Amino acid sequence: MKKIVLMVAVMMMAAPAMADMVFAISQPNPTDGTFTISYSSDVAPRGVAIRVEVTGANITGSNTQLAAFNANIDYLYDNPGQGLGDGHGLAKDGLPGEFVSGNIAIVSCGVLDTGGGQGAGPLTSDPDGLITIQTDLAPGGAATVTLTADGLRGPPSGVVGSVIASNLDDADPAITDVTIDGPIEDPPCFPAAHPDYDQWVAMGVLIGRIDGKGPECWCGEEVSPDVWISRHCYGDADASIQGYTFTGYEYVGTNDLAVLANAWGTLEPDNVTWGPVGDGIATIDSGGIPGICADFDHAKQGYTFTGYEYVGTNDLALLANSWGTLEPNPVTWGPTGPGIPGDCLDVP
Repeated sequence: MKKIVLMVAVMMMAAPAMADMVFAISQPNPTDGTFTISYSSDVAPRGVAIRVEVTGANITGSNTQLAAFNANIDYLYDNPGQGLGDGHGLAKDGLPGEFVSGNIAIVSCGVLDTGGGQGAGPLTSDPDGLITIQTDLAPGGAATVTLTADGLRGPPSGVVGSVIASNLDDADPAITDVTIDGPIEDPPCFPAAHPDYDQWVAMGVLIGRIDGKGPECWCGEEVSPDVWISRHCYGDADASIQGYTFTGYEYVGTNDLAVLANAWGTLEPDNVTWGPVGDGIATIDSGGIPGICADFDHAKQGYTFTGYEYVGTNDLALLANSWGTLEPNPVTWGPTGPGIPGDCLDVP
């Protein structure tokens, strides 16, 4: 396979007539941390070798690639047995082989026909671009992208297989220090002005969330985009209704009790050396529902000599007070009740 790769690389260096090719960087979808490299050319390109450097984030891979560029040379180098159209066009900087990690990658790919002969790519990469590259850019962040030619794999124009001048030959603003934006962060479902907001965020950290948000079960149900109704502080652990037409419907019932029972008495590890400790609520899960969802009063309770827990008698009292409260029934003949208010997210 390495001999085939070498042969392909030599074929890509063949040189017809001079023309111009213009590369550009854009961000068609500014919500996901990606950016797209595109081009337009006077002569059909046969391959590219472009060095991509991101300052302020790392490259994590490529999402899409123009299908005509089907010879991913460096991917084939590392993956013998693969063929045209397999893999991706990202390669290592300064070394042969497919890209692994870091903030610099080489776009290295060519155009071959089914017989392995040199092909001709389209004059433009429209509408989707040559390649879309994914970064780990944090929500709300920004990074800069710079394109240059990869001297290891091609000429100063970054276009291999054709003697084509491009805007990689000079410092074109379209490809130099182009700013890209990080993903747009969804607003938190728990209001920042709520008195329990800091506790909500802290519980998110406790259960291993890394996005700065807390347990979604405290927010209840999303009734429309970014609009939440929560009955959590009344004992609704699973943020869902249960029941039947002939028995009535309730938000606080056996399903919520099961979550509370599973988390009951789970002691936290943060106690003095002689006090009782446990594995902590972060280790509890009830069929995909975190144990912290049964912390209806949003507080820890206990004493040094008994241990501390997030799910205890205070939470049981809240659930018991709401137990059996039926919601208005959609049919006139079914059991009905006043329902539990969905006001747990209201800011006093």
